[in-house]
Amino acid sequence: AFDLAGLTEFARVMAEFDRASLAPVVEGHFLAGIPRSDLRRRGAAIQLQPGALGVLRAASDQGAHISIVSVNWSNDLIAGALGDQFISDLRAPNLHFESEVSTGQLSGIA
Repeated sequence: AFDLAGLTEFARVMAEFDRASLAPVVEGHFLAGIPRSDLRRRGAAIQLQPGALGVLRAASDQGAHISIVSVNWSNDLIAGALGDQFISDLRAPNLHFESEVSTGQLSGIA
């Protein structure tokens, strides 16, 4: 049976873990100074599982709502890897940018 309370607790614990795991990245400014275009270009170079894009594209063409959830990849990296033409909903950390260059700060973490 579906356990809403269990799922809610799991999501709460995972959100705490996600915040804790990303804190050193933000505090260390490890992602500062990266141009948005570099993230998209690097995302496009990521080798996906064979057929992954085809499955997502076919599902989208059939009217499926495509949701992507990621803890470790930024929105721009995902958009570079998958293209953003068929993604209906994207939940991932967002890097903050000034003049299209990353400040190293993140938002969108639970």
